[in-house]
Amino acid sequence: MIQFVRLSKGHIPITIVALLVIGNTVWHRFIPDNLLFLHNIYPLLYLFPVVLAGLYYGRIGGAVTAFAVAVLSIPHFMYLLHSDPAYLYKSFFEIVLYFVIGITIGHVADTMRKEQLEKQQLLDEFRITERGSTLSEIAHIISHELKTPLSSISGAVDLIAGDDATEDKKHYRDIIHKELSRMNNLISGTLRTFHENKIEKRPVTLATFFDEIRTLFSVMYASSSVTLEIALQTKIKTVRVAHELFREAFLNLIDTAADASQGDGSVLVVIRDDGEHIDFLVKDSGSGMDAAVLRNIFTPFYTTKSYGTGLGTTITKRIVELHGGSIACTSTPGKGTEFLIRIPLREIV
Repeated sequence: MIQFVRLSKGHIPITIVALLVIGNTVWHRFIPDNLLFLHNIYPLLYLFPVVLAGLYYGRIGGAVTAFAVAVLSIPHFMYLLHSDPAYLYKSFFEIVLYFVIGITIGHVADTMRKEQLEKQQLLDEFRITERGSTLSEIAHIISHELKTPLSSISGAVDLIAGDDATEDKKHYRDIIHKELSRMNNLISGTLRTFHENKIEKRPVTLATFFDEIRTLFSVMYASSSVTLEIALQTKIKTVRVAHELFREAFLNLIDTAADASQGDGSVLVVIRDDGEHIDFLVKDSGSGMDAAVLRNIFTPFYTTKSYGTGLGTTITKRIVELHGGSIACTSTPGKGTEFLIRIPLREIV
């Protein structure tokens, strides 16, 4: 029975169950009255479609099939009412038995399917947790390996553009130091995020934050024709976020959206609120994703590209959750993809 339950419902179409019921009913009509052993076998044959329906369609399937058998047996009951009332009671008992067996088998099948689904969900959660643990270890390794060359670059810049350097060189030296410091803080912050599961929030002006995003996008996609549109549709001016991490989350999503749009495509970012939540929508003009890709969009290391790590959306999801919010992704093949970040106002304002 376990093997039957594990098969999908499509393996045994409902038409086969119907044919078994109807076939047995028609066949019984042509059994000669003198072949009593066949008349005794015929009620047992109804058990096959009842049991199959219970296995593949649950309690409802078993009950509906038993009801169909009862309806098709009405002419036979009418015949017995006049010819053999004693046998009529036996037939009524058999109908009740069909309902009991169909519903019981269906209940067992439904329970087993539910348990299998729960086990699969637990297994999926375990895999995600396991990958998350691996991600934490990788973050630690990357952090350790990157900090050394960053320090070396900083030292080399000081040697190249020392105190006797021209003002222009000093200016560029300061820019390099600033960016190296930002990278170092981002690496440390990301590592702390994965290890300690906590963030430090500070007030950030939405207009300034997204001006910064717009500037970074123009640099990242200077050679691309993909455009970025940001629409601030909220009266909220300031939010409390972990600035570096929050920016990293948006850059990950915008980068994914821009990569999907390509050509003369566009990326739309909308910020709005409903009085209880603030929503950040990132929408691309790409070709969308199929169900398999969408199902794994936040799975660590999952990617359909020949490049990349498959960690961008995973890290973004983690950052959003640490801000007390949630992120969802919807996609329609041929119409593009949308990421929606939703954070309660009490967590961010």
